[in-house]
Amino acid sequence: TSGNYDYIYLSSLILHPLITEKHNFFIHIQEIYDGSNPSVFDNVKKAKGVIFVDEATRKAFEGVELNSITINLPFESRQQTVRKPLPDAVIFAMIGRIEPVKGVDMVIAAFGDTTNYKSDLRIVGFGEPGYVDYCRKVADGDHRIIFCGNVEEIQKVYDTSDYIIRGDPQQCTGRTIYEGLYSGCHVIIPGSDPAQFHDYERFGNMIHFYKPGDVHDLKRVIETCATKRIGNRRYGSNAAEYVSAFNGFIRKSLGRCN
Repeated sequence: TSGNYDYIYLSSLILHPLITEKHNFFIHIQEIYDGSNPSVFDNVKKAKGVIFVDEATRKAFEGVELNSITINLPFESRQQTVRKPLPDAVIFAMIGRIEPVKGVDMVIAAFGDTTNYKSDLRIVGFGEPGYVDYCRKVADGDHRIIFCGNVEEIQKVYDTSDYIIRGDPQQCTGRTIYEGLYSGCHVIIPGSDPAQFHDYERFGNMIHFYKPGDVHDLKRVIETCATKRIGNRRYGSNAAEYVSAFNGFIRKSLGRCN
């Protein structure tokens, strides 16, 4: 940070120790802060501006005086894979690192308890071997639950999936949920508060809530969704909106009119 920069952009809360008042720092908070490190508040308050991706990420900073705005991440999806004509096959997918905090085993348990024999659950990603082995044990050989490992062309997973699921212990969205929505998938997420979901007005009919941590309620939602494959999907982008909002916030924060 010794250069003569107009501003420095940090893309994650994990980078908060870099923030000083010597430079114009902007930090984009994409994670839900768990309150474990009090220095986070001290450092974030030094930033020239703070960008939250949604109200769930903002919640931990209630009462902290910040120059802030809520802007989702930029997403742009284009179809890469033509879906095969399988009208009865409903595909659920869970995408990302396989770890306990994401509730992967709970999602597997909920899906495994359903009787939707023409549906598949695809677990996409890698994780700590011990936990992955535990998740496989929970799956108990169910042929409908497929561990795919890492997939390089992740857009193809969205193209061929109907529903993207998250299993977190609290309401949250995350990048995979928005990538799914902008690829025309429906999503299944923990929580019940539309106000914490950025762009809910745009995607409300594509979002299915369940009680966080409740395997029985998640099973109920999966069974309901398993009766409908998603067709006539629309691919979209918020890139232009993001760039406009981002640049406007930076200019305003730096005291520039244009």
